[in-house]
Amino acid sequence: MLLGIIANAQTYSLTGSNPVYNQNFNTLDTSSSTASSNLPSGWSIIEIGTSASANNQYKGGTGSSNAGDTYSFGSANSSERALGSLASSSLVAHYGVKFTNNTGATITSLSISYKGEQWRIGNIAQHIDSLIFVYSTTAVNVNDTSAATNWNTVNTLLFQSVQQTATTAGALDGNLAANYATISGTVPVSIPSGSSIVIKWIDKKISGAGNDGLAIDDLSINFTTSGSGTIAYNPIATAFTPSNGAVNVATTSTLSATFDRNITANAAGNIYIKNLTDNTSITKSATSSDVTISGKTVTIANAGLLQSKTYAIQIDSAAFDTAGYKYAGIYDTTTWKFKTAVPVNYAPTITSYIPTNNTLNVAPGSILSFTMSRVVTPGAGSIKIKELASGTIQTIAANTTNIVNKTIYITNANIAFGKSYAVQIDANAFDTAGYAFAGISNDTTWKFTANNQSSLTALNETFDNACVPDGWVKYSANGNQEWYCVGTTNKAMMVNGYANSTNNVNEDWLISPAITFPTNTSTAQLIFRSKSDYTGDNYTVWVSNNYTTGNPSTATWTDLGIVHNATDSGVYVTKLSNLPSTSIASAVRVAFKYTSSATSGKRIAIDSVVTNTTTNIHMIASNTDDLHIIGVAQQSQVQVLFNAPSENVYQIHIMDMMGRIVYENKTYCNQGANKFSINSELKNGAYIIRVNNTDYQAHSKFIVE
Repeated sequence: MLLGIIANAQTYSLTGSNPVYNQNFNTLDTSSSTASSNLPSGWSIIEIGTSASANNQYKGGTGSSNAGDTYSFGSANSSERALGSLASSSLVAHYGVKFTNNTGATITSLSISYKGEQWRIGNIAQHIDSLIFVYSTTAVNVNDTSAATNWNTVNTLLFQSVQQTATTAGALDGNLAANYATISGTVPVSIPSGSSIVIKWIDKKISGAGNDGLAIDDLSINFTTSGSGTIAYNPIATAFTPSNGAVNVATTSTLSATFDRNITANAAGNIYIKNLTDNTSITKSATSSDVTISGKTVTIANAGLLQSKTYAIQIDSAAFDTAGYKYAGIYDTTTWKFKTAVPVNYAPTITSYIPTNNTLNVAPGSILSFTMSRVVTPGAGSIKIKELASGTIQTIAANTTNIVNKTIYITNANIAFGKSYAVQIDANAFDTAGYAFAGISNDTTWKFTANNQSSLTALNETFDNACVPDGWVKYSANGNQEWYCVGTTNKAMMVNGYANSTNNVNEDWLISPAITFPTNTSTAQLIFRSKSDYTGDNYTVWVSNNYTTGNPSTATWTDLGIVHNATDSGVYVTKLSNLPSTSIASAVRVAFKYTSSATSGKRIAIDSVVTNTTTNIHMIASNTDDLHIIGVAQQSQVQVLFNAPSENVYQIHIMDMMGRIVYENKTYCNQGANKFSINSELKNGAYIIRVNNTDYQAHSKFIVE
């Protein structure tokens, strides 16, 4: 059982008569990749279990993940957040807040109202998942499990799944009325002045896999006190500007702290503006001209903030008081902490290169690219591809490159086999709003070496540039229906034996150009995408070493035995087959043969026909049953279905046909089916995805177009 340091363990001070507490959780962080402990004042998280995610922190989520964890739920890129969780067999989350009664009177009841939101339905079968509400007037914090602590359950404040059955497990929008419920109830208590109460929600783990993602939002608590209270207490800071955890704070901002009482300043105390990034500090006396007080609020001017820095504000306990009752002060670097904004006006820099510096075995014809720190526009300068041995330079104008977001693609670089190159970039080639990239003027920052072999992918045809590309042959041996081109930008070749309201007898061939593999090729593989509709005979795929032109019946053909499944109908699926070893020793052609009859005519589409060899990467005979690509892989996103053999953290790698890793990450998976998305910037082509840990490996192939 993991019981780490509690995230943001504090207390929230209640003052005045009948205080009211409201919390909308919109200050929670939204990053889905970085765990955060940034919580509202007084709030804590404790995660119990053996999971690697049991770190008492949370991540941003939309409900798309089924991993057990605590989440800042909300729509993508939205600041509207809710605090919630998804339980698993290895992680159960508790989260709540501690209140300290500084009203000077006894608190006799809490009237609580909150919105219970469902952000994921994890099980399609009828089920009920729950957030259990408990409170304690003896607990020290959310994690208090001592024998003397009594946790009391309030059933009226229990939140249960709004959606309890579905056709598909997955994300929900918890902000929609159909996916949330308003929960309210009154809790009678007796909390003397100076004492505390802890309230929390526990995510109940339901039996089996597929727990729901549940959250709390728009919490409101009305505390009832027995009298008007007393003013005999130390002032307490109730708000900071900028708020704790704020980012992108302007350097011209004034700082302010608001207290629950009117305060006065004392010369004996100081305020410290600590630059944590540079380990420097500015000190201001509480009575300096830069520090002004208006009632309950103290304002600090001329803070000397710098761009792109992290600051913490500390205050001496002698700095402020109310009628002799002193403010406790701030002596840590977490209570009031913020980050200043990144300067808008700065020159862009390069953050990554493809291929990376000093890469070997780069394929001739590869697209070079580099990613900048900011979105840029091309200027008057150029990119120079320098062949290091001869000093020969290919000059490419910056305005002929392709720019997508922050990445610049060089698609016309002349890379020759076995040569080493350095890329140089003029200082005026790219800029952001006039702030120019400094350029690369040496032969060491970005250099690489091409491989000594012929192209490994001898055929890579998407049919996007020509319906019948050069070298391809379509031949109609029988019937009037033929292969034809469909689509506007993402084109494919299609044939349909059903025409004029009837099925027709046809035999039609679509034959590739001759493919000549390198002499050291041991095996080669054909990969393509196909879609079939309606009933009838399916297509077959053949190879020949002696076909030249005209009627295919004059040549010798070998059937590759492509397998067709009932699930292939209506959607594009990826097919693959190893080419016979005898066929790759000399020029070989690939043919797609279609037949239809007077009683049946299936419609067939063929796209993204690729061949590759095992020269630089071991071929995989077939996909493993545990790993599948869902639907059509896109350049920006690949949907993955992975049947994990055990609950664990798995590594994810995507490799191109050269064996280069183009994407890598880690993900936590429950045992059984897990669906997740890979967000990347893949180019068109064939890829291998591998999911593994130290005990297990699964792999699959897919095509992006």
